[in-house]
Amino acid sequence: MLQDLPLEILTQIAEFIPVEDAGEFARACHKCYFAILPHIWHQLTLNNTVELNMLAKRLQSNNLWAQRAIRFVRDVSLGSDDQINQPKFSSTLAASMFGIASTPDEQAAEEAEENKRVTRRERIGVFGKKLLNMFPHLSNLVVDFTEAARDFYSGGSGGAPISSATSATETEGPAEDTVSAEQPKENGEEEDVDDNARLPFSGSVSLVNYKSDHSKFMHYLLAPFRRTHHLKLEALPVVSLCDDIDESILTNADLQNLATLGLTHLRKLELSYLDSDFRLQTMQNLLESMPHLNELELEWIFPPSKDDFARLCQVIQESSHLYPTQTNKKASVYKVHFARKQDGDD
Repeated sequence: MLQDLPLEILTQIAEFIPVEDAGEFARACHKCYFAILPHIWHQLTLNNTVELNMLAKRLQSNNLWAQRAIRFVRDVSLGSDDQINQPKFSSTLAASMFGIASTPDEQAAEEAEENKRVTRRERIGVFGKKLLNMFPHLSNLVVDFTEAARDFYSGGSGGAPISSATSATETEGPAEDTVSAEQPKENGEEEDVDDNARLPFSGSVSLVNYKSDHSKFMHYLLAPFRRTHHLKLEALPVVSLCDDIDESILTNADLQNLATLGLTHLRKLELSYLDSDFRLQTMQNLLESMPHLNELELEWIFPPSKDDFARLCQVIQESSHLYPTQTNKKASVYKVHFARKQDGDD
């Protein structure tokens, strides 16, 4: 019987349990519950900021369950699974498995009521602070740019986000913010929030499905996480080279704005997808703003010419002492990894 197996073996078995069977496995016995617990709560997908608020209320209603669950959370994604392309447990599933959520019908009613109550976008500083308070061991945050445009309000300081009624793949340019800069505060929660203040988070931050040339809003989203050690900026994926790929190419303005963030703690930077003829001075300024950078990954849809790539490598070497160590060509994407030379390398 399962309850006779050591917890260590059950924990290894739990790694292979499909998502749809995780709840049944957790209910099999006391040991199975504790075996599946770290896997359920290690990665959470929040479909929107409303879901985070709902999850917070459910956890607050049972302190014992909250302590057991929150201690395992390491990765959080804002955006649906199909947007982020990473299979993860949703917060609703995780909460319902441990008896701190309502029935599906009750959850739908709660979410509808919450959506009625929320009449404005949330501030990124408020969201980040709330996330770290709920999950103090968080080490990886993935934000879908399309969902962020729907959920967050920059208060006029970070550039107008994409209209929440239109997805990033359908919008031709930044829309005017439909929310007034003067909005009522809720429970005093945002009174003293500074969206440019650095949150005490040094983990990994990924901004995916970014729509190029929205650099001000990108700056706004990343500003609270300037202590991060690993940043990934990935533009919209290219489905076909026959499509208009301008929105999937990071512009000079995107790189220039990234340089103004002051990412002095950054150790690794990933950029997808670069323009094949961006200015070398822009890359130099970006790298010089990151004095502790140890790794750099660059991706192109249309790779630079041999001469242009040689000049780029020279700039990267002089600015950050990084050298190309690995080159991959997959489908239409060309990726190069840069790192510091190890002792004994030529």
